[in-house]
Amino acid sequence: MERRITDVGNFGDIIDDLILSSGETEKYTFTYDGLVIDQYANIFDRTTGNFVTSPYNAYDWEDAPTLSITAEDEAYSDCLDYTVNSFSIDKEALYAAMKAKGDTEITLTVTLSFPERSASTGEDPYLGKWYNTWTETITVTIDD
Repeated sequence: MERRITDVGNFGDIIDDLILSSGETEKYTFTYDGLVIDQYANIFDRTTGNFVTSPYNAYDWEDAPTLSITAEDEAYSDCLDYTVNSFSIDKEALYAAMKAKGDTEITLTVTLSFPERSASTGEDPYLGKWYNTWTETITVTIDD
């Protein structure tokens, strides 16, 4: 049975807005904790005698998710880097690239994808909504 993933740990903690200014040399880095809640995330609590929802780390199992970050313009790809569970934005390089193109605002899209063979997207009036792909958007603006 395909997983019905309803929560993806700290993925929603990705910043919404990134403001760049000259002289910034640090990187913005986000690391996904791998935690998910789906129909299998229940454990038996011996204290209460009930099943309780408990997130588990998707990277401990087969068909783990992949994380990626993309810019709406390919010219900014060199400023972005990602691994299986993290990404970073080179603020200094992105600032320079945006200045060179004359852009004052761009959008970055972060995607967390679970393989379709093991996770599905759907909705049920009783079970709610679940997804195999999750996205967050970062609006990048130049401050000066």
